[in-house]
Order: sequence, then structure tokens, then C-alpha cells
Amino acid sequence: MIYKISDGNIEMDLRGELDIANAEVFKKNCIEIADEHKLDFIIDCKNLDFIDSSALGALVTINNKVAPEGKKVILKNLKPNVKKLITVSNVDKYVQIEE
Repeated sequence: MIYKISDGNIEMDLRGELDIANAEVFKKNCIEIADEHKLDFIIDCKNLDFIDSSALGALVTINNKVAPEGKKVILKNLKPNVKKLITVSNVDKYVQIEE
């Protein structure tokens, strides 16, 4: 997983699909990154075409990992279909959506 530290945040881009095939690895890697850096996650989703319930669970787990440190998960540039799934499933109560 490619990420960078910029302006005191962990920044990453998601591309393609985040689903049952790769959500567990994504979650594990993000938790390791969170343990190392203890910063907010800013995830650019402009190239993310699809997510499923595994991805939603991963996002909530990552948020639950960083929240005790006063940090958050911020999703930006969501495509309408991805944003709809996040809001319909109430995951937006755990992660912040940046317009």
C-alpha cells in the first residue's frame, strides 16, 4: 500500500475496487500504519469505483483504531455510488466525508 505523510496526515489514494478480495489486507496495513504514525488518515477516493460491506467494516475498524488517539479517517472525492453505500450503511457516522 502506498501512502505518504504530508501536513501531519497519512495520505493515500484508493483505486479500483475495495472489496472482500482485498479489504482485509487494506485494514491490516492501515492499522500498522496507524500504530507507527498516530495521525489522521486522509483517503482520496477519486479513483475508487466500488466498495462492499467488507470495505465498510475495514473503514470502521480503522476509525476505531485511530479514534482513541483523537485522530480520524477522512474520505474525499467519493463517487456517488460509493458515497451512497457509505451513507446508507451509516458508516459516515464513523468516518468523515469531505466534499
